[in-house]
Amino acid sequence: MIRRIANDRDREAFAMLYDEISGNLNGYARRLGLAKSDAEELVQETLLAIWRNAAAFNPDKAGVYTWAFTILRNKRIDRLRKDKLRTVSSDDLWQQFPAEKNRDEGDLNARFARNLIKDLPDEQRQILYNVYFEGKSHSVVAKERGMPLGSVKSSLRLAINRLKKLTQASKQ
Repeated sequence: MIRRIANDRDREAFAMLYDEISGNLNGYARRLGLAKSDAEELVQETLLAIWRNAAAFNPDKAGVYTWAFTILRNKRIDRLRKDKLRTVSSDDLWQQFPAEKNRDEGDLNARFARNLIKDLPDEQRQILYNVYFEGKSHSVVAKERGMPLGSVKSSLRLAINRLKKLTQASKQ
């Protein structure tokens, strides 16, 4: 079916693929946390990408479903990145304390940060340290730790999200 779409731009084959896969893609998009309308829009973008890039499909690498779900997932990630207004800075990781008369504000922030970071899992703590305190790029950290780049980014994102939750909890 995908070959007919790629080679002949066969609309009937595409309609069959659409009927076969769109419901599953929509369900997956909803499980990713998208609202119904956003999920439908993402499915449409995914199917349009399949139509446009059918010639790039390689059955030796993945099945049609796997390929389609990967496209949807990547489109979701691209959308999240695009919607993100700014990157996370180290100031986003912990709250700012008002300066106290007998204490240096930097010492307070450093102590607060250390207390938050010590509660992270070891791998997340080390990756966070490598990126934010040593200034290493994600790819350098991945290479040094022998990890896939995506795993480094995921660990860092999990660490930041956890630190944000801990910071919010400490404000209450």
